[in-house]
Amino acid sequence: MRTLRSWLRERLDDERLVDVELVCVELVTNAIEHARAPRAVRIRLAPRGRARIEVDDAGPPRALAPRLPTLHELRGRGLALVDALSTWGVRLTPTGKTVWASL
Repeated sequence: MRTLRSWLRERLDDERLVDVELVCVELVTNAIEHARAPRAVRIRLAPRGRARIEVDDAGPPRALAPRLPTLHELRGRGLALVDALSTWGVRLTPTGKTVWASL
């Protein structure tokens, strides 16, 4: 994660960095915590701060949906944040799935 954050900070201005970094970290964290290896991350940056993030994992191909946790839950807000900041979706692959987001 440290390398990923450094790579983003070298390439994005402060205005776009926060949103792109947050979405990227949330997708990677979900893959690490909820899916099986192998995992991969791809980020494509385009002019004017546009970004496309793709995170592959070998987890089961299932539909993902953002949810709003109760006030007492300490976790579960990641996809709601991704949903608020980007257009995103899930693409099934021969070995699992790719979760992508465009900002």
